[in-house]
Order: sequence, then structure tokens, then C-alpha cells
Amino acid sequence: NPVAEYLRVRNEDGKSNLGYLFCHFDKDGRLLKTDEYELKIEDIKMASLILKKLDMVHKVTVTKTRKYFDYKDFEVLLDHIKELGFFIEVEAKKMFGSLEQTRAKCYEILKELDVDWRETPNMGYPLMILDKKK
Repeated sequence: NPVAEYLRVRNEDGKSNLGYLFCHFDKDGRLLKTDEYELKIEDIKMASLILKKLDMVHKVTVTKTRKYFDYKDFEVLLDHIKELGFFIEVEAKKMFGSLEQTRAKCYEILKELDVDWRETPNMGYPLMILDKKK
């Protein structure tokens, strides 16, 4: 079974936050969406120590460089994951009907931009890295 929820400590551009992420999957185990709840933290080392004191276990580190591009009603994300390689992601800024219709619009943007891409496991970078380590 895929991991449905996790905590994340993130440091990006000198800003740190603590996030709780809850993943929603369809009946086939495919990730549909992730609810993210975040708060700013001033001391990332102290936040990590608190989580350790609560018996939280560090499972994975994702080292990511990301570039953002706005295109129509979408955000196009180009990611380099040190542990995995290069990825492109298209996120809709609004819904286009149902979740499936919105997903289809994202795929249309990839075609429109003439991007050479292939489907990756629909599990997010942390789980992809853990899966690769098996």
C-alpha cells in the first residue's frame, strides 16, 4: 500500500517549513492529489530535533532544483532530482471540470509544448527514491 501521509521538513531558498502531506489514491493505487498543510519554521535544525524526539524516523532526502514557468492556466515545472534525474510536471491553476478532465488538459499542454516525455510512477519523488533503493 502506498504511503498516505507524511511529514516533511523543507529548506528552499533560505526559507524553511514543516509540512503535513496527505495523499489521495484511486482504487488502483494511482495518486490523484496531495493535500499539503505547511507552516514556516525559523530553525530547521530544532524542528528536525523535535521530530526525532517524537520518534519520527528520517526516511529520505530529496535534493531538488526546480524552475517554474507560467503558461496559460498552467504552471510548468522542470525538476532535477539529484537522486533520480530530470522531470517535467504540468499543474493546472484551476479545475477544468472533473479531476480526470483536468488531468487530460495537463497532458494536452505537454503535446502543445512538443515535449518529449514518458510516464513515471505516480508516487512522488520521496517514494520513487525509496523504491529505487530497494
